[in-house]
Amino acid sequence: ALLRTRLESLTRPVATGQRAQALGEIAPEQPRAVSLRAEMGRREVYARAMTQAEGRIATAQTSLDRLAEIAREFRTDVAGRITSRDPASLATVATRARAALAEVGHLLNARFAGEHVFAGSDIANAPVPDPEGLADGPLAASIATAVGTLAPGNG
Repeated sequence: ALLRTRLESLTRPVATGQRAQALGEIAPEQPRAVSLRAEMGRREVYARAMTQAEGRIATAQTSLDRLAEIAREFRTDVAGRITSRDPASLATVATRARAALAEVGHLLNARFAGEHVFAGSDIANAPVPDPEGLADGPLAASIATAVGTLAPGNG
């Protein structure tokens, strides 16, 4: 009878995946099992947090790559073509700059999982409320006023 009981207790984990039918049968190992369950829960939380962080990072990196590309375009294509003697080139550059500024505003409003990636601690609200109006908004007016006061030698 003892041999049969021992054989049943050894074959149960193989057949059912359970080490015992009742918690009392594994009483000496119970604290370790509970500790492992808590550790597994912590690791699952860490894994979810890492997955979300990876998604936020990928979203941010995509926006940052495009921002760098916009800066390169202006450095290579636009900056060398600006001349005060050609008003048409100034108008073209201004149009491209307005379009780029609106795109930058949209890039800064990038979202991942319903949260604005570049919003700082206020992830529910867009950091740039009106990307299309950036070129005509109060910030642009303040900058234009400041630039208008510059003269040769003080800028």
